[in-house]
Amino acid sequence: MNDPYDFPPAMSPLRDTSPPPLAADEFISDEELHALIARGTVRRDGCILRTDDGTPYLLAEAMRALGNISQETDPYGVTGQAETLGGWLRRGFVMSSQRIALGRAVYDAESGFILRRLARDADASGINPAIRPR
Repeated sequence: MNDPYDFPPAMSPLRDTSPPPLAADEFISDEELHALIARGTVRRDGCILRTDDGTPYLLAEAMRALGNISQETDPYGVTGQAETLGGWLRRGFVMSSQRIALGRAVYDAESGFILRRLARDADASGINPAIRPR
């Protein structure tokens, strides 16, 4: 009998290679964002990002700590954490374009955005974002 799931190699079903859906409060690097825009997966209008299905997100500028540059232990436990620029400053960190530092601990960092999901009727200017409650 013919098994419907027994495909010859040339007729194997295609794997889904589309990027995972965006999630609220998720960090997205500058490079990832540019790639999504280039593919046409999302559309950026100022500080608002819209997916194909129309879901709007507010882009909050952020940095992600990649690791302590001295490769020592992570004294503040921030490796892998992403936070808005204001969040890092409130914690006492000093920033440059590719590094953040607190005292003698200096971390390589990646710039990007944290996505904040908005209500569908959000103003595209970002002045009246109508952020969804969690």
